[in-house]
Amino acid sequence: MQGTVYERRITELSLAEFLSYGPQREEGVAGKPLMRKTKDGKIVSWTVETDDSACTLKEAFEKVNPSIGFNIELKFDDHIVYQQDYLIHVLKAVLHVVLEYAKDRPIIFSSFQPDAALLVKNLQTCYPVRFHFGI
Repeated sequence: MQGTVYERRITELSLAEFLSYGPQREEGVAGKPLMRKTKDGKIVSWTVETDDSACTLKEAFEKVNPSIGFNIELKFDDHIVYQQDYLIHVLKAVLHVVLEYAKDRPIIFSSFQPDAALLVKNLQTCYPVRFHFGI
């Protein structure tokens, strides 16, 4: 239905669905609009000064100057209790890309999710991990 906004968590999207939002790589192809919810609950268009198409972590490593470091923030929904097996699966997928494509780039992992921060620290020894305390 036109004008209706459907709220979905990013984790519910496949990669193809995620990449279908916002500006697209192919000229003349319109992506699905990005919307966001403000603190007071209003739904507004997601706009930025310069739009670019979304990319994968692998593509970011390939396209960004290798001397530039990355803070890879491991974001998880605060309203979901994640099983350890799920977190390990997600973190191993991220680590696979980092270990294969980051090369000698400076990397730090960070998260507000304590289990994710601890697991990523235990799953690798190459990169520092920072846990952020939420307020």
